[in-house]
Amino acid sequence: MNDKNKKLTGAEVLLKSFSELGLDLLVGYTGGTIMPVLDKLEKFKNLKFITCRHEQGAGFIAQGYARASGKIAPLLVTSGPGITNTVTAVADAMLDSVPMLLVSGQVSQEVVGTDAFQEIDVLGIMYPITKYAVLPDKVDDISKIVARAVYIAHHGRKGPICIDLPKNLQFEITKNTSIPKKVSFPGLKECLKMDSNLESVKKSLELIKNSKKPVVLLGHGVIISNSKEEVLKFIEKIKAPTALTLHGLSAISANHELCLGMMGMHGEIEANRAIEESDLLIALGMRFDDRVTGKLSEYAKNAKVIHIEIDSSEVDKNVLTTVSINADLKKALIVLNSELENVEINLDERDKFLASIKINKKLSKKFYNHIFDKGVGNSGKLLMSHIIHKLSEFTRGEDNIVTDVGQHQMQVAKFYKFNKFNNWFSSGGLGTMGFGIPTAIGVKLARPNEEVWVVVGDGGIQMNIQELGTILQEKLNINILLLNNSFLGMVRQWQDLFFEKKRAETTMISPNFSCIAEAYGLGYRKVESVNEIGSALEWSKKEARATIVEFICDSDEVIYPMVPPGNTLSEMLENEDDAKKKLNI
Repeated sequence: MNDKNKKLTGAEVLLKSFSELGLDLLVGYTGGTIMPVLDKLEKFKNLKFITCRHEQGAGFIAQGYARASGKIAPLLVTSGPGITNTVTAVADAMLDSVPMLLVSGQVSQEVVGTDAFQEIDVLGIMYPITKYAVLPDKVDDISKIVARAVYIAHHGRKGPICIDLPKNLQFEITKNTSIPKKVSFPGLKECLKMDSNLESVKKSLELIKNSKKPVVLLGHGVIISNSKEEVLKFIEKIKAPTALTLHGLSAISANHELCLGMMGMHGEIEANRAIEESDLLIALGMRFDDRVTGKLSEYAKNAKVIHIEIDSSEVDKNVLTTVSINADLKKALIVLNSELENVEINLDERDKFLASIKINKKLSKKFYNHIFDKGVGNSGKLLMSHIIHKLSEFTRGEDNIVTDVGQHQMQVAKFYKFNKFNNWFSSGGLGTMGFGIPTAIGVKLARPNEEVWVVVGDGGIQMNIQELGTILQEKLNINILLLNNSFLGMVRQWQDLFFEKKRAETTMISPNFSCIAEAYGLGYRKVESVNEIGSALEWSKKEARATIVEFICDSDEVIYPMVPPGNTLSEMLENEDDAKKKLNI
């Protein structure tokens, strides 16, 4: 394959390009129009292909692998339903800035536009949910297109790319078998080159110096840019309390004295109150979505805003900035940290602000300790919050945690104390149920020697439950914690609070999960009492195979605090009594 003059088929060029780019793990599902590529796979011994059970599951496996390793796992699927089944996973990656390369087989060029079997307009579907989508028309272009695709997926704000490859090009012969040494793409916007002489840097330093109550907001960009050390140096230098978005969790240790935990709809009291009282918000790699801000017109009205963001379209979109820096976060922080060495900051004022925050932290701790001590709801069944608290203690916050989407997701976000950088994986922007199990597979493939725990609800687990077959086939040791409350818990919570307790279509009747575990060769335990939690976690970790631990949970548990939709952060419902008073329930 190293002979530059050797002719190869388009299918071989595609696989050779993956190999040359170091993309050694492929995922997907075979079918008529991608079959020629997979037929040549045996020639590339360094490439491993994971056969999934559904293309959506394959997309989430690819996403988990990318988020845990930083490398793309190309996703190969066939035309028609093969490509449409990937749409949710691709859209999820787009909203959460995850690099992905989707290669869909397309019908042969001579029948495009004839409504051929399994023909569909892939580019029309993919344009709105990818950074770039392309339909190659010549076999000679395949290597160049793959190189461009991988470059664009990682360039600037990361995201998914789609190559829709006609079947006939996979058979055709070409001499263009190697990826180009240099990749260019006209029109691709470059980020600001950071320099200490930039006016935006000077203004930022002045705002930081004069602020009495600064709050730093950390988003997914901290993790994507691998800015752990730079962020720690920054917040410690300016002594600023730091709140996290959902995707910002695990950017800094939950035990850091400046960490306020998650902010927003289900954020901590101390985080939301600090934001409301702040005179300067410093937003690092985040986009001010509605779950973070609450009512936009009232959000942090007394605060000036510094926003450092790699995607210029996110700047001034929701929250108007005082100063914005459109740059790679790591590079921006290196410059700011260097310049801050020469800036005198009045730490006495910061200490006063931190002292007031400690009072709010005590309020949170008092409320949460009550939950942890009780462990069960009024029904006598387990509280999700207590289970996650125990999981956090058991793992010391250092294991990889994946969640599905729903009430249990927010419980993990609040009660698992992440103490290791980038060990949290969840669906944020799209909020996709069915995310958990396949994404956990991707994380485990990326980090085979580390513990992976996936927390799922009885609703979400059944959306991609077929990927237990992938776990079986690949012999993966994953800890599956099923929090079963017989409801779609998050929707049920909203019904109880805002829809007069009319629980319309949220009741879940589940299968016998012990039988499902047995069918897929997984270990299984059911936990119904508090004193069984610890031993069940220990058992799961010691097992040499994947396990399901099913916890029977209280169906009426509500996550507090909560900011009702359309309300301000200051109008959050702090606890059950506060909710009854404010909502008259």
